[in-house]
Amino acid sequence: MLTLADGALTMTVDPTRGAEVRSLQVDGRELLFQAPWPPTPLGSAPHDAAAWEGAWRGGWQLLVPNAGEPCTVAGRAHGFHGAASVSEFTAVERSAGAASLRWQDETGLLVERHYRLGDGAVVARTRLVNTGAASVPYLLVEHLTLGDALAAEGVTIELPGGTLSPQRWDGVETATPTAWPVDDQGDWSRLGPAPLSRFGVVRDVPTGRASVTAPDGLRLELRWSVDALPHVWLWQERCGSDLPPWNGSAQCLAIEPASAPAADGLAAHLARRTARSLPPGSAVDTCFELTPRAPEARP
Repeated sequence: MLTLADGALTMTVDPTRGAEVRSLQVDGRELLFQAPWPPTPLGSAPHDAAAWEGAWRGGWQLLVPNAGEPCTVAGRAHGFHGAASVSEFTAVERSAGAASLRWQDETGLLVERHYRLGDGAVVARTRLVNTGAASVPYLLVEHLTLGDALAAEGVTIELPGGTLSPQRWDGVETATPTAWPVDDQGDWSRLGPAPLSRFGVVRDVPTGRASVTAPDGLRLELRWSVDALPHVWLWQERCGSDLPPWNGSAQCLAIEPASAPAADGLAAHLARRTARSLPPGSAVDTCFELTPRAPEARP
């Protein structure tokens, strides 16, 4: 584990598991979801959803080159949420408040991840580089999952607009798309009482910004590269799923800037021509910034 710190912010990164952020705390207060179940061994890749979720510990992952459903593309099997989310990264640079890590797959896709803490914010920069001889299709998602106060009843979510598409996990729409935030399932911008379990995608957000505010005033502001990540996957879970490993015990809120407008996997997006592709020798860069705001002191 790598521990980074700057002022009130502390972050723990696991290079052995996708360079995922295991913990993000402000003044000792945890912001990320911590799974209440003991993780099961991950097993051999590629992984299906049950294996990935059973081994999931919560936190914040980078999903690439696949995201969502497992699939096969040109004879290559892609596991649930992509190989990078569970593969071992190499730490190439480290300081008290920053770390750089990288991973490369068999196609020549190089993933570089850089974290920096400073000025009260966490900045995650990602670079995808195609070092191979053929174009590489990909999906890219920031799988940020919040917990505790930021997943409680009464939490509010602000987005600058877009089209709300309620979906199943396989990409099938469960209601007619509407303007953010209201559809026939209610107001998605405010978490209601448990049990609640729903997933949707806010497509084509006009700018890369969002905020999540807890009833006690704790607030998390998000900024990201909207050209690379024009959609937001939105998962609201408040003890509503009774399937393993959830078993009606999990409360979390995922706000996930994404390159793809559905969670049905790379093959489905290639068929619809909604996947992105990196030509040989090319690169794409993204930036995702998180700024927590502590509740204001009351007189």
